[in-house]
Amino acid sequence: MLSFTRKTDYALVALAYLASDSGGAAPAPMSVRQIADRFSLPVPQLMNVFKDLQRAGLVTSSRGVRGGYSLARAPEQIRMDEVVEATEGPVRLMICCDGEQEDQPCQGCQVLDQCPVSDSIQLVNQRIADYLGEISIRDLLDRRVGTIEPIQVRVAVGTEHDTRDDSA
Repeated sequence: MLSFTRKTDYALVALAYLASDSGGAAPAPMSVRQIADRFSLPVPQLMNVFKDLQRAGLVTSSRGVRGGYSLARAPEQIRMDEVVEATEGPVRLMICCDGEQEDQPCQGCQVLDQCPVSDSIQLVNQRIADYLGEISIRDLLDRRVGTIEPIQVRVAVGTEHDTRDDSA
């Protein structure tokens, strides 16, 4: 089953709440406890989520009695792919979707050289990552998330990944 972790769930809920609280004016920072109480979320886990979000530059923190967290950018400028990457790392359907670096080829997959679906899976992975990059926190709040177009991935006949038997 393909799903986000609770960290991402909590992050999206918290960011949307911070964005929705603004009412057009500069929002006051909100404490982790306020957000946790509002949505019945565990405070320790939500604190860890906010550390990840702050490290990624998605929220800022302020100390003091009226301190807490605020969005670092407008909700229109915070994309879902950034949230996922902050809480889970890069979108990765399979181990071959890590991408290869020049000095370190993909080392987790033992059948990558002969895999008939690796290229297609990597295209699907990229389409999902691209789609998440199109969705902002504002889009989520305003329920403006459209449906993704069907992914059309075809393997060219005669390539090394073509597994058809032409002798029939």
